[in-house]
Amino acid sequence: AIFPDQVTAQQQGNVIIHALDNYDNSTVAYNPIVTNGIVRFEGKFQNHKEFPYKIGIADASVVFGSKKDPADNEYNGKIVCYQNNGNLNHINKKGIAGNCKIEDGQTVALEVNMTSSPRTLTFFINGQQQPISVCNIPPSIRFWINLCVQNQTFTLTRFERINSPSTTGVQNSKVMQWGQNWKSDAETNKLFVGGISPQTTPADLGKLFGEVGQVESANVATTNEGISRGFGYVTMNSVEAAQRAIQVLNGRILNGRNIEVRFYTKPKKQGNWRGRGTKQFGSLHQNFNFNNSDSDD
Repeated sequence: AIFPDQVTAQQQGNVIIHALDNYDNSTVAYNPIVTNGIVRFEGKFQNHKEFPYKIGIADASVVFGSKKDPADNEYNGKIVCYQNNGNLNHINKKGIAGNCKIEDGQTVALEVNMTSSPRTLTFFINGQQQPISVCNIPPSIRFWINLCVQNQTFTLTRFERINSPSTTGVQNSKVMQWGQNWKSDAETNKLFVGGISPQTTPADLGKLFGEVGQVESANVATTNEGISRGFGYVTMNSVEAAQRAIQVLNGRILNGRNIEVRFYTKPKKQGNWRGRGTKQFGSLHQNFNFNNSDSDD
């Protein structure tokens, strides 16, 4: 293990133990650097005393400083952090929820697949695969753990190469991309659809995008008079489905028009929009019931 100092934590065999006289962060990285194969890193946290602890991977170039939290700004975009409350962090401190909490004494495992394309990181709690995973991880990584309270421990129980991935299909799975600013589901999986004809309805969008994945919602932007503005939005149920929609449907002909499909990016506000009228959208939701609703998009 690589210790940033000998003050905040020490090692006894396979156990990392936080010092008894301080509450400073101690982020400990592990050798060797992983560059190929399928590797599983597994262990148990104990004596957390209601304080947080974290586990994750980092780009191999990262060197954790003394008393540094892996969520500090200098490591933004260079680490993936699984907090004991179940949240995942990458570029900012806003966590993505959906995975299980790590309870005291539970086995937590991280499995990287460096042979797949893209390379992936999957999490397991007591052997149960978690729904949120990460893709496009760097070509060389280290595993790390973080302790921050007196006598808190992490015991490494497994760090080895395995012959085949342990991953299986899980319900409500979601794949986050390394290098992207992770957002809520609706923002991450939301697509802009441009160039649509005046005749195109939310149902048309829902049917088309349903060919490539599960559609959470679809809507067409209209004026206050109900006239189509020539674009709309579709939210898929996962990043993978959204990516697939871009690959398959961008340039597709829908109602006589070649449509543009790309990830939605929130426009920057320009000036004071008050008093200019409200945007309106015809909406199609997962149950394919229709309604009209205002939107701030």
